[in-house]
Amino acid sequence: MFFKNVRQLYYERQENQAAKAIIYRIRERVQDKNVPLLYPAIVYMWAQDEASVILERNEWLASSPDTLRFVWEDTARRTSGTYVFPNGDRRTHYRLAAQLYHSIQEEHLLWLQTDSANIPFFTKEREREPFRKTMIDYFRLVNVLR
Repeated sequence: MFFKNVRQLYYERQENQAAKAIIYRIRERVQDKNVPLLYPAIVYMWAQDEASVILERNEWLASSPDTLRFVWEDTARRTSGTYVFPNGDRRTHYRLAAQLYHSIQEEHLLWLQTDSANIPFFTKEREREPFRKTMIDYFRLVNVLR
């Protein structure tokens, strides 16, 4: 109810009658084609009363391989790791979205791993914050957060 009554006002809404779904994209997302960005979108399938999150690629990532790799580093704990995103079903979208949300919350350094180099990812607050807010809204919508 909170999302429908309060938070959906902060989102662009796209209806897909064929899929019986509404796609919500946060209005404040950065739309920059000069850096790699992923945008979480909340997909509400009203026929099943079910919601999921999908990750949409910006223009920079549009021509990237299907499988993306992200390197994270926690400088405080001196730990690091890799997130692999095979761009599959909604479970793989959710998994990476939750992992990136966790990294944002933990203030990890992030890079997109390519064949030639590691490219800084989510380096600016204006790139991270819309992602974080969308994930919080999604988690509240599906009762993961209260």
